[in-house]
Amino acid sequence: MKPWKILLCSDSLLYANNLIAAFENMVSYEVIGDVPSDNLIFEASILQPDIVIWKLDEHKKYSSRLKELRFCCPSSDLFILSDNPAHIDICNMFDLKVTACLPTVLPAVQIANAVELSIEAGLVCLRDG
Repeated sequence: MKPWKILLCSDSLLYANNLIAAFENMVSYEVIGDVPSDNLIFEASILQPDIVIWKLDEHKKYSSRLKELRFCCPSSDLFILSDNPAHIDICNMFDLKVTACLPTVLPAVQIANAVELSIEAGLVCLRDG
């Protein structure tokens, strides 16, 4: 079986490198890129990853960009990392078919494990309040 292709999006190089290292230890996944949020839609439309992991900037509006991402990658599993997932509208997450919304305070290994559980077992991880 081919490894799942993952596209990471984070404006923090250190954070992205930690996630890349966590996924490199898992044989079922291959990180095909790490892009800043300004380039995510363009890169995702070209690469068509199986999984997109996007660390949101809490100070920017995300709703329209998530819709664009969902439009250009309709079959990708979308994982959102947020400093405070309680501030994200859960109804909007369901509408956009977000697979998981996880707090950024989780260690990279736990985020990788949550991605694996969601993909392999079909779990949806959304946190509200």
